[in-house]
Amino acid sequence: MTDTTPEASKNTPPLLISRKTMYLMIAHRSKEIIEKLFIETDSNNPSIRIAALRTLLNKVLPDLKAEQLVDEEGKQIKPTFVVLSQESKEQLEKLYAGLDSSND
Repeated sequence: MTDTTPEASKNTPPLLISRKTMYLMIAHRSKEIIEKLFIETDSNNPSIRIAALRTLLNKVLPDLKAEQLVDEEGKQIKPTFVVLSQESKEQLEKLYAGLDSSND
């Protein structure tokens, strides 16, 4: 039986996880975490949807800023971000689906 009295918890050292260990734990599950965040971007709850989008943007934007995107002539390309309406999103999905099927 585990002693859960306040005195017992005072004698137990806290569990410390190093930053490197935490990174490795997250990196191992990064694909799953990102997939779940993408699912939450379609949530009916606006707070959850915004939090998921913010989390994804906070990860992607620094990576894009760090990347030096250049064209064939070596000129820097500055990425442009847009917010699409649901209708535009559906049109793009149809377009991409058509492109994918034409590559088969």
